[in-house]
Amino acid sequence: ALERPAASPSLPGRRGPRPVIRTTIPSQSRRFRNTAMFDRDSLEALLEELRDEWELEPDWEEIQRAAHLGVARADAGVELGDLDSRVVALIDKHNPG
Repeated sequence: ALERPAASPSLPGRRGPRPVIRTTIPSQSRRFRNTAMFDRDSLEALLEELRDEWELEPDWEEIQRAAHLGVARADAGVELGDLDSRVVALIDKHNPG
């Protein structure tokens, strides 16, 4: 007869070994730009200036997407990467870090 593995005590109903979850990031993949996150005032100022300058541009949707991605990256402390230069300039200007 085949034996069934015992249920995992930490995961009710799950059988077998516990899954391995990585909680650390290798230092080579993370390069910190700042330690402060955007606060509400900084974020509102960034988005307001972005709207004032480029809301009527045909690529407005892409500019907004790049801004949100850039803020998330800045808050995470990683490099902004290959984002729209207009967005990078405003993120650098309004970043509280």
